[in-house]
Amino acid sequence: METKEGGRTHSDKKTRVSPYLDSDTYAKLNRLARACDTSPPKLLEFMAEYLLNLPDFVRWVQDVHNVSNNDVFRIIPVIKDGKIQY
Repeated sequence: METKEGGRTHSDKKTRVSPYLDSDTYAKLNRLARACDTSPPKLLEFMAEYLLNLPDFVRWVQDVHNVSNNDVFRIIPVIKDGKIQY
């Protein structure tokens, strides 16, 4: 999404999302983030960007949540110009 701010165009506008994690999940995230020399929020951002661009993940998560193939809200990922779109 591109925005115009002070005469400059920005395409990297971020939206804050704060998930609540159980202590086991947070400990794993924190340990992996330390191993990768990054912060837990940056690692979560990386993971979200990566996973949301994998068609198999998008289909799998909908299957786990019982979104039927006929559901009007079911997302059908399409690869166009090398990028996933839905």
